[in-house]
Amino acid sequence: MVPLNQVANVSTPDARTIAIKPWEKKAIRDIEKAIMDSEVGITPDNNGEVIRLAIPQPTEERRKELVKQCGKIAEKAKIEVRNVRGDIKDKLKKAIKDGLSEDIEKDAEAFKPLAKAYSLSKDTPGYSDIMEEATVNAAKAPLEITRDIYALVPVIERLSVIGSRLAVSDVACASTILKAAIESSVMNIYINTGSMRNRELAINMNTEARNMVEDTVSRMDAVYSEIMEALWKN
Repeated sequence: MVPLNQVANVSTPDARTIAIKPWEKKAIRDIEKAIMDSEVGITPDNNGEVIRLAIPQPTEERRKELVKQCGKIAEKAKIEVRNVRGDIKDKLKKAIKDGLSEDIEKDAEAFKPLAKAYSLSKDTPGYSDIMEEATVNAAKAPLEITRDIYALVPVIERLSVIGSRLAVSDVACASTILKAAIESSVMNIYINTGSMRNRELAINMNTEARNMVEDTVSRMDAVYSEIMEALWKN
C-alpha cells in the first residue's frame, strides 16, 4: 500500500479538520475507500476534489478506542524493530563467521609466498620480481580484510539506532572493537607497501586504507559517544 503523503497533499485547515487533496483526481475514490476500510472511525466527506475528515470531540469511549489503536500501532512498531534488529544481528554474525575466517585464511596464504621469497638468495634469477609479486599479494590480503571490516560500519550505526537500551551497550563495545580491528588490519598493509617497487600502487593502497580507517574511527567514535551520553542521562 502506497503511503498517503505520496499520492496526495495532506493538510490541517483547523484543529479538528484534516484535508486530503489527491495529486490525481482519479485517486480520490481509492483514498476514500481506504479510509472507510480503515479503523479510524471517521466518515470522509468527499466533494470530488478534496476529502475532509472532521475530527469529533472524543467521548470517554472514543478515548479508550484511540488508546487501544495507539497500543496496536506501538506493538506493531516494536515487532518490526525487533525483526529488523534480528535480521541485522544474524547478518552481522554470518558476516563475521564466514567473512572473517575466509579473510584470515587468505591472509595466511598470501604470506606464504612472501616468507618463501625472503628465504631466497638475492642472486636467485628474477629475485626482484619474485619479491615484488609476493609483497604486493601480501599487501592485498589485509586490504581485503580492511574492506570487509569497513563494510560493518553502517551495520553498527544502524544497530545503535534501533537497538534496545540493553543492546546498545553491546553496540558501543562493538564500535570500539571495530576501530581496533581496522587499525590493526592496516598495519599489515603498510608494512608491505613500504617495500613495494610500484610506488603508485603502494600509495593508492595506503590512501584507500587510510581513508577507511579515518572514516571508521570518526563514525565509531560518534556512535560510542552518542550511546554513552544516552546511558549517562538515564
